[in-house]
Amino acid sequence: MRRPADNGRALFLFVLPGIWVGVVLLLQVLLPARIELAPLLAAAPAIACAGTGRRQCVWMAGLCAFVALLPWAPGNGSGGEVQRIGTFAAILAVVATSFVISVRRQRMLGELAQVRAVAEVAQRVLLRPPRPEVGDVLVAARSASASAGASVGGDFYDIVDTPYGVRAVIGDVRGSGLGAVEVAAVLLGSFREAAYDEPDLRDLVRRLEISLRRYLGDADAAAAHVPLADGARLWETSNSLAVAPPRTVVDVREEFASVAVVSIRPDGWLEHVSCGHAPPLMVRCGAVSTVQGQSVGLPLGLSTLVPGTDDRARLMVTPFDSGDSLLLYTDGVTDSGGPDVQPLALAQFLEDLADAAPDYVLSTIEAEVTTRARGARPRDLAMLLVHRP
Repeated sequence: MRRPADNGRALFLFVLPGIWVGVVLLLQVLLPARIELAPLLAAAPAIACAGTGRRQCVWMAGLCAFVALLPWAPGNGSGGEVQRIGTFAAILAVVATSFVISVRRQRMLGELAQVRAVAEVAQRVLLRPPRPEVGDVLVAARSASASAGASVGGDFYDIVDTPYGVRAVIGDVRGSGLGAVEVAAVLLGSFREAAYDEPDLRDLVRRLEISLRRYLGDADAAAAHVPLADGARLWETSNSLAVAPPRTVVDVREEFASVAVVSIRPDGWLEHVSCGHAPPLMVRCGAVSTVQGQSVGLPLGLSTLVPGTDDRARLMVTPFDSGDSLLLYTDGVTDSGGPDVQPLALAQFLEDLADAAPDYVLSTIEAEVTTRARGARPRDLAMLLVHRP
């Protein structure tokens, strides 16, 4: 639905060529006869084509040509027939050029609209808006991209209802742009599969690590360096199913991602694994606390920096009762104001809005982030809030 301002602008562009013709005629009458303004009529078709489209362009061109040929029209004083024919030819030339430009513009606008529609579908598939209720928890989410015209960036999230409980992931890929989006897509795809397959949350995180390494072209290191979980499973390498010995030299890539994965079990407990990510915030009885274990693992993609060590992420378990809320977020939220601005005090927002609905809480935080980010460099960000009613 068009806004009133858009309707007013469209109406103005529609009548602008007619206004131009009227002004030219009026000036020709008021100015001395030796001043010929008839050639200015040729601008009307160009104005019509640029502002409204080819139908109005043709219509205004016919009007201008008709005006130029009238016996009393401007340009018929000193130049006579030659002046009228010249003006008419100029108008037709502008009409033809403007018509071609208008056709090409309409075709390009159609192609752009189609590309945008495909991109919107692809972005929704990659970063799916969660349902308001997943399993036995209420859910709200927000995300933004640092890239102009995009809704998906290097910050990502997802939440699914599995046989092991409601599981959620939030992550922050190094950098921004299409490269970060590719890594986010790999990790999201891996999470959506592994969340249903892995009873142990630590094994789920290991699957994310393996997927990232394989994406980076290091499939052998993925199978060789990552220790197997208790109850030994074999991972498929490029050659066969085998357990390879650990390597001491591993190609260290620049791509990495901080990730936090949580599992809300049906028995009322919350499992949390962090790989270099900001700790979630829990709201319980109006008080806000940080959910963080004694050890935080390295970001995904960096565990090979210390070869020979057990990079199995540490698991933290804490109660998650009725009335509790959990906020997962990326540093694009807290650091939205730039390096010279104090980080956003999320805990204070959560305390003030402890009894509000999840969607309202995130809308309030999002509004504050938008205000703080004015004039600052755009950043990817993601937030996921879950509440057990």
